[in-house]
Amino acid sequence: MEDKVRKNLNDWCENRYYGMYYLHAPSEQCKEYIAYELYASETEEDEAFAKMDEIAESLTLEDWKYLLKYSGEGPEKGRILQKIAELEGK
Repeated sequence: MEDKVRKNLNDWCENRYYGMYYLHAPSEQCKEYIAYELYASETEEDEAFAKMDEIAESLTLEDWKYLLKYSGEGPEKGRILQKIAELEGK
């Protein structure tokens, strides 16, 4: 993980909610996805979104269901629901 992403993650994790969101993620890939998600939410850097897409390819059904629990109402929730449906074969 890049230093700038790690520093940003540390800042987010000072908030108990986001700290628990990150720490309780079911896999290392999911944790990395969350780190880039939080970074992208602040910077809107194209490379951060590209990294999220790259990591998304290795996420499991369990990871996607975990991310769904923390998703708000927005485009990301739709993406998560779509991935869950794909992995469940629906």
